[in-house]
Amino acid sequence: MKGIAKYGNTVTDLLHGAAKNADDAAEWGLLVSAVRKAEDSGDILKSAAKSADEALDTAQSAARSADELIEGAGA
Repeated sequence: MKGIAKYGNTVTDLLHGAAKNADDAAEWGLLVSAVRKAEDSGDILKSAAKSADEALDTAQSAARSADELIEGAGA
């Protein structure tokens, strides 16, 4: 019976270890997921900044064109 009890304890220890490993893996997975989401958010912000820069360039170009038209009409 001692052998069976010892074997039972070993199996229990292995199961506890497996459960801890599963918890650690889940936490690591959540961390990896959070990092990926942060990277995605960073990419989205970079894209938005680029779009804003392009919109500013377009607005400045339109303003220059309007100024040129006004100057041309006044000449």
